[in-house]
Amino acid sequence: MTKTTITPKNKISLNLFQDCLEKMGFKVKFYYDLVEIYIDSANKKNRLNKLNTSDLIGRQEILQRTLPHHDTMNFIIDAHQPKYTYLEQLKNELNGDYVITYVEFAMDIIYKDKKKTDCLRNLLDELLVFQRKKGDEPFYHGIGNPSKENPTEVENTHYFAQRSNTYKDNLVMYSDRLSKKTNTPCVHLELRFFGSTILKKLGIYSLQDLIHFKRKNLWDHYLDLRDVNYTELGALLNKGKKSLSDSTLRRQGKQLYENFSGTQELMVNYPEYADALMPINDRRMFESRLKAALKPTRH
Repeated sequence: MTKTTITPKNKISLNLFQDCLEKMGFKVKFYYDLVEIYIDSANKKNRLNKLNTSDLIGRQEILQRTLPHHDTMNFIIDAHQPKYTYLEQLKNELNGDYVITYVEFAMDIIYKDKKKTDCLRNLLDELLVFQRKKGDEPFYHGIGNPSKENPTEVENTHYFAQRSNTYKDNLVMYSDRLSKKTNTPCVHLELRFFGSTILKKLGIYSLQDLIHFKRKNLWDHYLDLRDVNYTELGALLNKGKKSLSDSTLRRQGKQLYENFSGTQELMVNYPEYADALMPINDRRMFESRLKAALKPTRH
């Protein structure tokens, strides 16, 4: 089971984030986009295939693949958009041991008008930050490329960590596809966790843990919105020059920022300027940016 956590003071809480969005007409849906489970060879595929129905799961695939260092684990289940009833039935159906090795936690922010979801996506592009505490790459900003598995996965997909096994957690965002839950426009946020080690740190050892997992604790930890203080950014650019006015510093800071899509991309290039970022962690700050982003533009 996961431990109860308190939202860090420098981050917005999921409850506040969701409440502000819903007041502006958005709906927020949470689900597992993909769960991968290695299973024991004692299990019969024909029995498990009976769970592959639309009222239980989006799609179930059972592939022959051996888990390294676990010779008896030679099948993997790819469960796409599994419902809780599917996880319950799978738990009751499985024989022997199994290991959960990959989970995608999805958040769809839904609105019937794609113009609104595009505006929200642009705002989150500006504000959303993923900072690693360890390693040589504290920030990363990458754009997805099409693949055989996802031919439509093109430039709208933003990755906050490199797509490799080196990074055990990743944050992904896109808005060019309809919600898999409602078939309507959405901004799709997704936390991806690779490997049983990090999943166990989250408290996920079993299917029962997935069923009862408290997503709020997870999003409270990873949902990090930050704005840029142009004056502070200008001061960092002109470190040591004390004669410049605040208006000059602000102008120079803004000029630098406008070369990038948002705070994350800025930090990839200038991680030493992280002190110029201001956390958006209260209702007034987020509502102000949200209302401005969604305000109709005049032509």
